[in-house]
Amino acid sequence: MKILFLGHHRADLLSDSFLNGLLLKKEHEVYMDPFPVWLFPSLSNEVDYNGNHAYTYYSMSEYKKKDTTDLKQKILNRFFDLVIYGRVTKNSSYINEVVTAYPKEKVIFMDGEDGQDISMLNSLVNHGVCFKRELNGSHEGIHPIWFGFPETKISNTVLKKTHDLSEIIPGDFSTYIFGNEHLYYETLNRSKFAFTWAKGGWDCGRHLEIVFNNCLPYFSDIHHCPKETMHLHPKKKYEEIVEKIPEWKSIHPDVRAIPIPEGFDQNPSDKLNIKMNIDRNWYDDILREVFEVCKEKLTCDKMVDYILNEIKV
Repeated sequence: MKILFLGHHRADLLSDSFLNGLLLKKEHEVYMDPFPVWLFPSLSNEVDYNGNHAYTYYSMSEYKKKDTTDLKQKILNRFFDLVIYGRVTKNSSYINEVVTAYPKEKVIFMDGEDGQDISMLNSLVNHGVCFKRELNGSHEGIHPIWFGFPETKISNTVLKKTHDLSEIIPGDFSTYIFGNEHLYYETLNRSKFAFTWAKGGWDCGRHLEIVFNNCLPYFSDIHHCPKETMHLHPKKKYEEIVEKIPEWKSIHPDVRAIPIPEGFDQNPSDKLNIKMNIDRNWYDDILREVFEVCKEKLTCDKMVDYILNEIKV
């Protein structure tokens, strides 16, 4: 199948996690505009994403670029079997041609914005199949979507746990001390728990980086998460983890987060070094359960399958 992927002009986690899954499905020919050089280290000098080290999604093997010249005419001639807008709020190029040439079931609109505004997708539901990250509530014609995690980066080895809590604190840049992906992942794998929480949006690549490095996410504000957001995550298990360690429950020092719920502590230094007495059987069981649920549902490959299944591909 020939697929036209119209993405953002810069790194974008939703589009990039989707492409990490789609480009591995060799049965499809994927034409990308603009071409995401940042996904391929051999093609790009980009080492940062939003000022941070570019981990997880940005180490794909080189992909031979397909010819995307004269796109307008190719669209009108229906050269492509499927058109996907990776972040339609940022790039809606050729939209008049696309909705003229293609039926609704051959067009996908994705919105990976942190906010919950769906006005643009509401205007497009009659022209394509719509997917919204950070979806709040049920909206006809709009499906939830989330970040996936590359299967090639999943660690199936549980390292010896040397820390109760990972020293990486989201939002505290003084703890971002790891110069490469391997050390970052190893630090998570040697920790029993790692803090994570909502920032610009609820869904975050960090949640899955923690899980797929055999560490449990301590998601202190998870009980505030809307039902339709992160809806395939094992959120009840995340809540169980928080209840198991109430000493950390109020910690939320990330000043960039979407409004920090009342009662959360932004100066938690006295609580971070509490020695935990965690039942080993409980820990091993829930670690395995969370890992397996996420592996079954939240990889980049499964993300692509979910979207393509919605249009019966």
